[in-house]
Amino acid sequence: MKSTPSILFRRLLQTTQFWQDNGLIFREARYFPGIAAMVIAAPILAAIFEGFGIGFLLGFLQNLVDPNGEPFQVGVRWFDVWILGINQPDLNRLYRVSGLILFSTWCRAVFNYLTFFYTDLAKARLVDRLYTRVFEQLGALSLSFFNQVRSGDIINTLTTEINQLQQMMRMLGFIIAKGLVVLVYALVALKISWQLSLLTVLLFSLAIAGLSNLNRRVRAASFPVSKTRSQFTGLASELITGIRTVKAFATQDYERRRYSAASQDIVKAAKVAAGRLALVRPLSEGLATTILVAILLVGMTILVGNNLLQVPALLTFVFILFRMVPALHELNGDVATIQSLQGSIHEIRNLLRTDDKPYQQNGHLPFTCIERAIQLVSVDFGYSAQNPVLKDVTLTIEKGQTIALVGASGAGKSTLVDLLPRFYDPTEGAILIDGVDLRQFDINTVRRNMAIVSQDTFIFNASVRDNIAYGSE
Repeated sequence: MKSTPSILFRRLLQTTQFWQDNGLIFREARYFPGIAAMVIAAPILAAIFEGFGIGFLLGFLQNLVDPNGEPFQVGVRWFDVWILGINQPDLNRLYRVSGLILFSTWCRAVFNYLTFFYTDLAKARLVDRLYTRVFEQLGALSLSFFNQVRSGDIINTLTTEINQLQQMMRMLGFIIAKGLVVLVYALVALKISWQLSLLTVLLFSLAIAGLSNLNRRVRAASFPVSKTRSQFTGLASELITGIRTVKAFATQDYERRRYSAASQDIVKAAKVAAGRLALVRPLSEGLATTILVAILLVGMTILVGNNLLQVPALLTFVFILFRMVPALHELNGDVATIQSLQGSIHEIRNLLRTDDKPYQQNGHLPFTCIERAIQLVSVDFGYSAQNPVLKDVTLTIEKGQTIALVGASGAGKSTLVDLLPRFYDPTEGAILIDGVDLRQFDINTVRRNMAIVSQDTFIFNASVRDNIAYGSE
């Protein structure tokens, strides 16, 4: 029979796609190993001192209930004699065990502080790593990717979804800390009474099995929330960017309806997710209280009544349950919260995927200047395979020559120019600079030697001087 905490963790770790989605967190943790180690070590030490405190509590109750009885011992001779003072008067033993309880309590408090501190520090480092990875990902992608996605979706992932991930990181820290404490509680309880421990495991296992389906439903409800939130952010971004067009066509009412509909979609999705998530804690609390009362009644009527268990041991066991039940309740709630945040980490993971996005392969040759000419040789290009924009374009631009491209709107003038700084690469043919394929040059060295005046001028939110000197150290 497995313990209740082991069932809880097994249910968490076997959640569909848990390792696939949350593996992102564990992979990034290797970049701050010292902090990650403290996130694990601090709760382990806190749990150990929690176990010491519970053990000393049993000795305290024994001395309190039956001061003339056999002294409390741990079985280590030097510890029993010099620390617990088994040869000392009963009041002296009571003082000693009280001091040990306080010592264990304050040590546990210190390591709990370290747990929370390093968890928050790990959370900050994780977010920093993800921001860096997202920046590197966006910088490496071809411009064709940005033509296929809305900027609002990317902004939503960078802001809302990564902020949600911070909450998940904190929940994982709580799960590690509380899970270890629950494990220690279970071991001490098993030492006190295997009969009551077996009954406790059976009842809590049934309760957790009943709640598992609810947690799966909570996880499923998280994905529509992230999707509707992303759609809303994209719509809001478009509204701000295109506000001039909206006012020019007097379509404020139309945009207001779209805006309101997108906002209502978030409310509907959040309502479903909140309804399922809110049910987890009250239901687990009710079940836990029912189990606790049942354990107490069985212990008093059967075990204590038949002299199979002493009253101090039963009181300690009940105290353990009083501490364990809220911990299990918090664990179950944290697991449910993590399930509700899976949509966020799924969005981040999709943005960082490399197998479904177009990348531009950079060359290695440094570019300094043009010696002879730029040549376009049988160049074909299209933003999609079905709609070619340029077809079999051959052109030679001699050094010092001025070229004007003339044609109707949509004929491909801007597209052809965009090929020179490799904003896009030809689908067929090649662009040569002094006979060398443009794709063999380090594209950054090529662009630094170009002066580009865009059709749509972008101004950074900075001073005029900073905009003019943009990129110059």
